[in-house]
Amino acid sequence: MVARYEWKSYNLQRFLSGFFDAEQFLEFERIQERTTFLIGDALAKEFVSRNRSGISMTIYCSMLFMSEVGKWLIEIGYEDGSASPGSWRRSLEIFQQGNEFHTTSPDNLGSVQSPLADLIRMQYTSKATDMNVLTHRGAYSMFPLCTLDIRPTVVMRPSNSNFPQHAICQYVRWLIDHHVNDGRPLLPSANEAFELDGPFSIFTSRSFTDRFSQMICWKDSQRRESDGIALQCFELTYSADWLMIDFNIVRYGSRNSFYCLPRHIAKMLVKEFPRKVAALDGSNDLLEQAIDRHKKLHRSNLALKPYLAVQMIIRECATSPAVLDGQQYVIDAYITETLFRAVHSIQKQVLNIHVVKVSFERDSDDRLWVFVTLRIYFFARQRPSLLCAYNKTLDKLLADRIVLLWENANADDLQYVD
Repeated sequence: MVARYEWKSYNLQRFLSGFFDAEQFLEFERIQERTTFLIGDALAKEFVSRNRSGISMTIYCSMLFMSEVGKWLIEIGYEDGSASPGSWRRSLEIFQQGNEFHTTSPDNLGSVQSPLADLIRMQYTSKATDMNVLTHRGAYSMFPLCTLDIRPTVVMRPSNSNFPQHAICQYVRWLIDHHVNDGRPLLPSANEAFELDGPFSIFTSRSFTDRFSQMICWKDSQRRESDGIALQCFELTYSADWLMIDFNIVRYGSRNSFYCLPRHIAKMLVKEFPRKVAALDGSNDLLEQAIDRHKKLHRSNLALKPYLAVQMIIRECATSPAVLDGQQYVIDAYITETLFRAVHSIQKQVLNIHVVKVSFERDSDDRLWVFVTLRIYFFARQRPSLLCAYNKTLDKLLADRIVLLWENANADDLQYVD
């Protein structure tokens, strides 16, 4: 019954009726299955959120099939509106004039590597509500609660974007100006980022098919070839103002398919198959097994002591009666990740590390500061001066009004520390 409801509610043919008639839509489905191009941007978001179709469509297609898709669009009545026609263009803008109120416009973008990677990279000034994609097998939403406006959205950008930094900063500044008054945070909370398994966790490899995503399969999708979306996954990391989607691109199989994978998984795959991942037999099962194995290995290598130390800091900042005059210091995802990476990197260099105290003070501008005191146990012959290597990390925390202090301890006393 649920599948029947979804099929009626999410009817792609009806949704795209402004672009294609019934006969053209059937041919559109066949071409999409053969070329595995993706539909993203605003149109995918409108479909997932069950809004009316817009007047523009962005198609992310491999360069190998770009001419075929563009030629078919022209055959059914669209016109090439690109400034410089030619077969080597990265993008092909197709438009068709209807009446003055409705002009449909597919934009065909050619991808040298992965269409999904280009879709994410193009979201250089986007929000979590834009992480949606339509394939020949179904519709996918990585952050459905944001797309459906059930929870506040998050500013996003890819970590390896080729777009100018100043343009991104200008857009984020605009978002801060327009969102700070309605109380909706730009970043997830510390607890959301520090969950061991959560949609915004720094420890979870996200994909469009995991349990936090929404998948809407077309009625006959089981009879179609896989779209490869399930084999693509990403890491989440945070900057001061936005969430970043981090990945490497790996070429795999005899068909030279490209997949987006977290950096640690991509490196392990290349190590596991020293010759070339691309030279392997293109069995998706083999790739899926390797990805699952490395995901479990990465999770098992979680640094438990730094994790527990940062959990204590978060808990103290959320519940400590030492917070002045009822004002609570808010630790967001970026501060949490920076704290964890700082404590984790120090932990790897020394014998042990413990959080001794978390205290709060207010400065002359009435701003609340957090002071975290760490007790560090050094190996024999180690000197405290090695901690100078972490000055840049400490400066980042200082900008967010967090001061890391430490006291030295003898290794002989370690057995008495709880």
